[in-house]
Amino acid sequence: MVFTHEMFANIAAWLANFIFLISFLPQIVLNRRLKTTRGLSDYFILGSLNRRVASMFYTFCLGLPFIYKTMSPLFVLLAVWVVFQRFYYDGFENNQRFFKVYYINILCILAVIPLACYSPMFIGRLLGWTALITSMWQKFPQVIKAYKEKSVEGFSLFFVLINIGGCLFEGIAGIVLGLPIEMLLYDLKGVLFYSLSSMQFFLYKKSLGQEVVDEAERVLEDRAGVFVENIN
Repeated sequence: MVFTHEMFANIAAWLANFIFLISFLPQIVLNRRLKTTRGLSDYFILGSLNRRVASMFYTFCLGLPFIYKTMSPLFVLLAVWVVFQRFYYDGFENNQRFFKVYYINILCILAVIPLACYSPMFIGRLLGWTALITSMWQKFPQVIKAYKEKSVEGFSLFFVLINIGGCLFEGIAGIVLGLPIEMLLYDLKGVLFYSLSSMQFFLYKKSLGQEVVDEAERVLEDRAGVFVENIN
């Protein structure tokens, strides 16, 4: 069996999307451990949800490879889970304004469905660029929040590092498979942003290496706690 460039690209695409999928888990676990999402910017959470939804429309409207059709709904579900944590841990009563924003957001998403069915190519391209633009501005509030507070407390370093790997793998796969330019620009932007975020961990934490060790210890402690509870 000959191992072609296209086979390598498909493996890289699957690996990249799997990496993106598991990148949510450290942040979700950290939110659960801290019982808050205050380490995340509200605009970062909202933008992440919108970007994932726009990317899902883009994927199905343009008929991207099977891997993207499989993973994009899962990305949306995990983004919704972070939104749920946002209101569950930090309360609905004190966040009425953002709750209304999310409510309007849902109505807008539902309104796009018939348009996507009527003109999938146009809506797909439009939402592809929307996802790219959203992903650009969406991450700046998180960087600004960390800069103002001189802290990255509540923001998962593993989330950042895993996403850098995912963007690199998907970028390579996208070049070989000839994916649309929007996706390649998205991956380039992702590498730049997450690299900047990792620098903030270096600046505002004890050290980047120590942060990796500390977060790994926290994850192990959480798993140990769950194991003990199951035994009892």
